[in-house]
Amino acid sequence: MSIIDTPYKTEAELLKALELAAPMIDEALARRNFAPAQKQLIALMRAGFSYADIFAISEEDRNAMLSVGVRLLKVGDTKRARDVLYTLFQMEPSDGRVLYALAGCYQAQGNVATAAKLYIFFLAGDATNPHGYARLGECFMVAREYQNARDAFKYSAIEAERANAPRRVIDYARKMMAEAEGRLAEEFASNPV
Repeated sequence: MSIIDTPYKTEAELLKALELAAPMIDEALARRNFAPAQKQLIALMRAGFSYADIFAISEEDRNAMLSVGVRLLKVGDTKRARDVLYTLFQMEPSDGRVLYALAGCYQAQGNVATAAKLYIFFLAGDATNPHGYARLGECFMVAREYQNARDAFKYSAIEAERANAPRRVIDYARKMMAEAEGRLAEEFASNPV
């Protein structure tokens, strides 16, 4: 079992779960006595609008919140950083910068399973970002999933080279890929099939 596994093995299983959940959610919402403004908010969210769209929270304000969250993370205040970044994520769930920073928070707190899933969401929006693959690889290393780690670092190196990233980014990815391969070899030597 991997840290990125979900209870759903296929897309069809996930879609079936969503299909089953939708009527239950509708029923629960129908039983509540929402004010007209609350009903309008729910309708807008179902139509795909984010909180930032609905409440006209400017990009400038969101950028300021992101700066605060990242500063808190850099000084080691991961609890407050996570609170700020999670609030920002709720406002605009498609902002890759927020996903990356929030994943970094969870990674710093040792919750590599959640961090890895967030890095995957980040990479879904920016599949050529070598840093996302490197952070994902780090999560796999902590979880002792060395094959997944090796692959993540491999893609980090490939994308870093394609993007002409600084040499240190490429070297780090290659070094970590070699470390993951070494750990795989050690595992195999101690547990031959």
